[in-house]
Amino acid sequence: MLADRIRAIIGMSAVILISRLLGLGRELVVASRFGTSHEFDVYLIALMFPALAYSVINFASFYLLVPFFSKHLIRTETVQRGTIDWKVVWPLVNHLIVISVVITALLAVGGPTLIGLWMPNLSPEQAASVALYSRLLSAMVLLGVIDAFLRAVLNTKRVFAYTAGGPVVENLVMIGVVLGCASFWG
Repeated sequence: MLADRIRAIIGMSAVILISRLLGLGRELVVASRFGTSHEFDVYLIALMFPALAYSVINFASFYLLVPFFSKHLIRTETVQRGTIDWKVVWPLVNHLIVISVVITALLAVGGPTLIGLWMPNLSPEQAASVALYSRLLSAMVLLGVIDAFLRAVLNTKRVFAYTAGGPVVENLVMIGVVLGCASFWG
């Protein structure tokens, strides 16, 4: 039993270390592609409000859902891991999805205005680019709730490796997108 826990701790630590190293690699790839360019500044400005909303909603949802799912986990003698009582859980999940869709829509519509108030000295070209990127990035709020839901279900069922591996996949996808689209972006 102790050996299993030690193996799990070492495995989780290794996945987290790989994730951090890939995060460093992602930042190096982005820096080599964009440097201190105008395009990267516009992207960072556009990312500001969607990233804030994503972080707040994703982490709040996750920390709300894990105890809620744990409370409504049905354990039976024949099923060791148990199942979640979905009749109780789905209304909460539906509310979270509706809230995230509303916030995503508000960011898509009002985000450029907020950024314009936050950064009033943007040129019209910069403002148009920021508005486009901000609208595209606002979808990350809805994806954050879906991510929180899936991680909460897995953690409630004591499956931790997949949730720990998520940032590894995320970093690999981001590196691939930047490298693959570099020729398209010029």
